[in-house]
Amino acid sequence: MGDNNLMNAAARDNGADAPATPLVDYQRDIFWRRLFCNWKALAIAAVFGVACGIAAYFVVPKKWPAILIVRVGDVSEGHELKPELLEQVSLTSEWIKGHEFVDAVVTSANAASAGQPGGDSRDAKLFRETLTAKAIPGTQLLRVDYLGYSHHQLQAYATAIGKQVRASHGEVIDARLEALIDLRNKYDGEVAAEGRKFESLGRKYSSVVRGDPDVSFWLAPQLRAEISQSELMIGILRRSIDELDDRIALAGHYSADVAQAEILVQPVSPRLRNLLPPAMLLGILCGFIFLVIRGKTRFVLLK
Repeated sequence: MGDNNLMNAAARDNGADAPATPLVDYQRDIFWRRLFCNWKALAIAAVFGVACGIAAYFVVPKKWPAILIVRVGDVSEGHELKPELLEQVSLTSEWIKGHEFVDAVVTSANAASAGQPGGDSRDAKLFRETLTAKAIPGTQLLRVDYLGYSHHQLQAYATAIGKQVRASHGEVIDARLEALIDLRNKYDGEVAAEGRKFESLGRKYSSVVRGDPDVSFWLAPQLRAEISQSELMIGILRRSIDELDDRIALAGHYSADVAQAEILVQPVSPRLRNLLPPAMLLGILCGFIFLVIRGKTRFVLLK
């Protein structure tokens, strides 16, 4: 490096342009050399970070998962699932995630004072935040997942969910029946209106056919087309009504129950393998900041 300085000085004395000195590269080299010389301090910081991660693993409350399978209806394996049953499964999924169902389960499990602001216990808050219900595609089953801080609490919620499903699933059935009946009544009104239109077109067509032949030549084909369209619409509406009658007859028979409950042995969080890497990196970062503050190395890369 001394030879480079002499060459630069000699070049300036002779009036020549001084060569560019790689100052940034030099500073970067010095930075990494100083950092390497303090590797022991960084290693100690990394070990300290790992120790903090291990301590956090034992301090942070563990959360265990529970999985419940809710069966809607009673269909043998291999049988075709009717659209009404699949609709009931979807409605049951939304019902389980609703506030009324969750409040009833929490109250039944004696985990909180329902209806009081801020009255939820830690377990109840975790249950509310983590409860999910999803339909298993192509089946009559629902998967319900939630977390708890203890196996005892998870079992209490599983029992409460089972009781609430058996006791109150009739609310879903009643709401579904009401919606189907309202739809059927709407179709009945449309069929009646379309029937009156069909009869009116028939009378008009008969009158046109018996009238002026010139008028009949142009107007009769149009009326026949409208009559055919009206007849087609009546047929579609009547088929829809027949389908609704079948769905109404089936809707009241799709009860629900918890078919399976499983509480996993291993906690889902925290996990030691997820805590150690970030804890070690955080320790190294803290060690580096400490070295910069102590003046052991300079952070020249930002210059």
